Amino acid sequence: MLVNKNLKGQPAITENLNTTYFDTVIIGGGPAGCATACRLALFGYRVCLIERSDSSRPRAKVGASLSSRILDLLADIQADEILVNAGFPRTLGVNVLWGEQVEARPSYGIPGFGVERGRFDELLLAHARTLGVTVIRPATVVGVEKIGGRGTGNGVRENGETGNGGKS
Repeated sequence: MLVNKNLKGQPAITENLNTTYFDTVIIGGGPAGCATACRLALFGYRVCLIERSDSSRPRAKVGASLSSRILDLLADIQADEILVNAGFPRTLGVNVLWGEQVEARPSYGIPGFGVERGRFDELLLAHARTLGVTVIRPATVVGVEKIGGRGTGNGVRENGETGNGGKS
């Protein structure tokens, strides 16, 4: 599998993972991708997570409000203490905007968290690495083919050349 690791305006650096076998490849290193990668790693799978963003680029300061129930989900991937120790502000409820309606939802006595998404994502990616997940970034997957019952990843370089091959 060839994975494009280029930054815009810089030459493409392509990492050849043909000699590395993964049980699964997850595309996207947001909370869902990280949680999936962590859970599979805890079950003993060899996991590769491919993330488009570069950690050295500042991400937009997008906030997210997480209910206290997120701790149960994070405990499943051994990451609940990471959130508690990160120092994010605690919240007593959220306002949910659905269409034209705004609904206030209380925390029912257990404060939730107001997180900066970029920092939260970085904490989860770092945790995934501690569990043995191979994180490749910045990288772009441009296609996946199924050959003989197995997925084969395709990478593309910035100049448009396509690299094929390897097991994923």
